[in-house]
Amino acid sequence: MNADIEKQKRALRDALPALEQPVAQAEGLPAFVYTDASWFEAERQALFAAGWMAVAFKSDVPEPGSLVPVEIAGWSLLVTRARDDTIRVFHNLCPHRGMKLAAAPKTQCSGLTCPWHAWTFDLAGKLLSTPNIGGPGVRTQDGFDRDGHGLREVRASVWLDVIFVNIDGQAPALDDYTRSFRQRLSDFDFARTAQADLAYEYDYDCNWKIAIEGGIEDYHIPFVHPQLGPGGRFFAEHGDDRHVGISCRRTVEDGKRRFLDAAEGGIKPLPAFPHVPDSGEVEASLILLLFPNLFMATVLDHSTVSIIMPQDAGRTRYRRRFRLVEPAATGADYAATRARLLDGWISVTSQDGPVWGEVQRMMAQRAELGFRSAFSAHWESAIHEFQRKVAYKMLGETPPPRVREVRAAAE
Repeated sequence: MNADIEKQKRALRDALPALEQPVAQAEGLPAFVYTDASWFEAERQALFAAGWMAVAFKSDVPEPGSLVPVEIAGWSLLVTRARDDTIRVFHNLCPHRGMKLAAAPKTQCSGLTCPWHAWTFDLAGKLLSTPNIGGPGVRTQDGFDRDGHGLREVRASVWLDVIFVNIDGQAPALDDYTRSFRQRLSDFDFARTAQADLAYEYDYDCNWKIAIEGGIEDYHIPFVHPQLGPGGRFFAEHGDDRHVGISCRRTVEDGKRRFLDAAEGGIKPLPAFPHVPDSGEVEASLILLLFPNLFMATVLDHSTVSIIMPQDAGRTRYRRRFRLVEPAATGADYAATRARLLDGWISVTSQDGPVWGEVQRMMAQRAELGFRSAFSAHWESAIHEFQRKVAYKMLGETPPPRVREVRAAAE
């Protein structure tokens, strides 16, 4: 496999001159980075293990005594919330013989027991019991260090009700890692929001990069999502080495109608973020990826927070939650509004699924033809920048400088 990866890295390096052209003339990443299992394995280490990877929401472990298993990018993890209310993440395997410990979420539990040999652990990862380890009815054996056989913990931290892990343990603190991302979102006062009781998941038959690329361009909107109505002034967000995305300026009126036309539906409108004026043009949407897999789409009156969960080279799970300005997140009089909002987003997701799946299915033919994608300089500068970031991170190199400030593709 190492020889294959080195060969693929040489092929990627050979592709860089075409990728580094101005957006309108550039050619995208080669097809194998979207399909090859050994390349996906290399991405696991270079992109997902090395940064802060989003793995779950706090609502997945809603109270002490909760646990939830997570399958992401080839890792089987276990998120727990122990009696001390601390959220922890462990590798979901028994330190005895490597059996998976949990296959389904649980609440109101004090611990978990391995289904193979019944070793028992508390939710802080401590080994509590080893039945019959020394023979029938004997729970101890000479020389066995029980304290040294607890669950293998993974470095974890929480921001905005999202649980992150750093597999290799070498990333800077999450607060430092997310600083530029949070600064770019700072106009939106998330302290005034709460996670609503809205959630859905979607399994895409595509590589995780296709799922990201499909979310950071509005070129497809009138053709795939015509219900979203007119566009606005579109900007690319090149960000730093940890984030990339897009933004769009519209009138307040158009921005509020885009995902939820309260007047048309006869429902109570959502309250806007405090900085939003009553009228005029504003930054009506800001869609950002925090590398490698947290995706946020923030508009005038709500934000979607999505975890992109690679399952293998050709399958990706999308988990989405919603943050609304209070009292809309929890108020009973906004229940119909929340339901309508969820329906609208599910419609968008279901429209994307067949398109992204078909793009993935065509990758083998792309590889056969040596085909590499082109870009619209107006719409797809952020995709171009995302691909540059992926390429250079995989090669362990610093990308050449380019314009890094917010940049208008066109008006």
